[in-house]
Amino acid sequence: MNCLRSSKALSTRQSIGLSNAAPISSKWEGTETGRRAKFYALTKAGSKQLAAEEESWDRLAMAMAKVRKAVRRRLIMEWFNILRSRLRALFRRESVLRDIEEELRVHVEMETETNLRRGMPPNEARAAALKSVGNMGRNTELGYDIRGGGWLETLRQDLRFGARMLLKQPGFSLIALLTLALGIGANTAIFSVVNAVLLRPLPYREAERIVAIQELSKEGERKQVTPANFLDWRAQQTTFASLAAISTRRSNLALTAEAERIDLAVVSANFFDVFGLRAERGRLFAAADEQADQVVTFPRAERGQL
Repeated sequence: MNCLRSSKALSTRQSIGLSNAAPISSKWEGTETGRRAKFYALTKAGSKQLAAEEESWDRLAMAMAKVRKAVRRRLIMEWFNILRSRLRALFRRESVLRDIEEELRVHVEMETETNLRRGMPPNEARAAALKSVGNMGRNTELGYDIRGGGWLETLRQDLRFGARMLLKQPGFSLIALLTLALGIGANTAIFSVVNAVLLRPLPYREAERIVAIQELSKEGERKQVTPANFLDWRAQQTTFASLAAISTRRSNLALTAEAERIDLAVVSANFFDVFGLRAERGRLFAAADEQADQVVTFPRAERGQL
């Protein structure tokens, strides 16, 4: 059995330089199980070669990091130049058009000089140069579009036209704005309700497993479940991990001279366990508490009451 033992971990990139057996020494030794095995270890030359390989890979990693940084900087500068040229085309249209016309004029002059050197008469040389360039006005507009001014200019003109039309008819504008506000507000309210009721999970442990069970009459109307029926359900059911009951009502609470209406709930002892709730102080119900009237109170810090 051959075993490899080294004081330094060998990665794939480092083992490439250790394919030669010279940097590695081996000897037979006994293992913990009493068997003999050959153990390998790096020699002094192997350690030097490993260090050289690590240094070489470190230099390569640094060089690649510099290249990535330079490429990232170049991309940022290119995007910045594109944005600057498009903003210039948007807000300084006439200046950009003059630059394009000047570039086309220089191109025509250079083409004319080339034609003259070929022996063409001056008039024919200039006519041929103009023909090679094409329609100057159309090419100027195409150059403006390529530099980013086309669709931005169209967008600005559309926005200005829309603003003028809204200011021209303030009554229609007010109705349109109110309609948009009501539509956006209604959609926001509907989404808030749908998100709270259907999309967002309930703030309980394993909320997706919690369901509500109700008793229906023959006519399909909901009925109040009697305590006896609930006890029978809980004793006989095998589908649910736990079954709890709750019945809500309103009552009067008089802690001071002035009474107030409060919400009450009569629940089974395991109600809080079903929802994974724990008491901050004291304890919650136990199974024995179902035989007597027990009350769980919740602090109302904002009013200084219990």
